[in-house]
Parts: sequence; structure tokens; C-alpha cells
Amino acid sequence: MLPDQNKLTIHEKPLEFLYTTNIKEQGNPLVCVEKGGLALGDTSRGLVYQDWSLAYVGESKQFKLTNESGFELVLQTLDDSNVKVLKVALTFDQNMKQVWGYSYKLNNPINNVFNFSRFYWYDVISNKFVQNTLENVSELNITLDDKRQDAGKFNDIIVSYINADARFCVRYQRERYGVEYPLLKLPPFTKVAKMGMTKNFRFQIELHAINNYKHTETEFLLGGI
Repeated sequence: MLPDQNKLTIHEKPLEFLYTTNIKEQGNPLVCVEKGGLALGDTSRGLVYQDWSLAYVGESKQFKLTNESGFELVLQTLDDSNVKVLKVALTFDQNMKQVWGYSYKLNNPINNVFNFSRFYWYDVISNKFVQNTLENVSELNITLDDKRQDAGKFNDIIVSYINADARFCVRYQRERYGVEYPLLKLPPFTKVAKMGMTKNFRFQIELHAINNYKHTETEFLLGGI
């Protein structure tokens, strides 16, 4: 779990990430690459065996999950023409169940709300995948904070996003994603460039504030755990 906002470390020089994943601004926000295991539900080779990818294909309106071994699975097909997908997010839980989601904008708002994020996770209590939908949030990111094989009793999935007040917020798997923690007030047009474990085993979030010309104006990092 990340510390509260008064205990976060804000620094300018990034530490080297352990796994190069979730780099959004340098690629396509509709594709998310994440380390994962051998197969869904299979942790025999650990959780960093190969690259997996979640992509939203606009032509077919499908969310496709693939990996380096040639596996392909359509997770969902959108049938709502009111939805414009802006970004996708992917990770895997401790049992190699996919945890995934997307941020989207409505062409026609619901109760004056345009921006939403939605994510899906496997609930061991109900023994099925469940859906959480968050209103007035964007920049959804999802990651398992520590993918090492001996971290299973302590690691946690972190769902992060930026809310309507421009605050960087997180929710945690251990609390069934039921509690929102606002951590930091952000400048306008801030994007989450990258998040994950560093090589010195600290969790790091790299944030970029983008100006009107879509250039990175400032960048800063949050360190926790």
C-alpha cells in the first residue's frame, strides 16, 4: 500500500524501473503491455514469464488480450455507440487472473458526466469476474505492485486514476477496491507515463504535465512502499 500524501517522496530523477510496462505517452493509449505468466490461471513460471498485451480495436470494438506465445482472447465487444474508449489498462493478480479496464468518454453525458473508467477483477468470494465503474475519472492504470514469486502474501494490485478535482487517486485489491485514496493534486493535463516497481524494489509513479502543444512541460515522480 502506498503511504498517504504527506509521506510520499516527490523527486525529479527517476529510478530505473524493474519492468518496462505501461509507457502510455510514448505509444498507443489503446494498447497496454504487461508482464505475466505462462497462461491465464497458470503461475508455474511466475508472473513475469512473457509479455501480454491488451488492445482496443476500434474497427471491431473489441478488447483483445494476447501474449507472445500466440494466445488471443476477446474479453469484450462494445455495443454502445455512445462510448469513446480513450485508454486501456491491464495487469494480472496473484493467480494469473486478468485485471483490466478502460477509461472512456460519452458522446452524450449521463447526469452531466462525460468521463468514466471501468475495470474488471476476479472476486474469489463470488467466484466470478465483477465490474467497477467510476464516474468523473480518467487516466486509469492498474498494476500488481510486486511480481516477485515470494511476494504473494504481501503484494497488492493498485488501481489508479485522476479524478474530477485533478487529484491522483488509488484503490487497493486488499480492500476490494472499495476505498478511494486521493494522494496528490496535479497540474492540468497531467498524464500517468509509467508506474511500477523499480530495481531497488520501491514503487514509483512517473507523471507528466502536458502543455497545450502536447509537449511535456514538467515531470515528477512519486515514490512509495
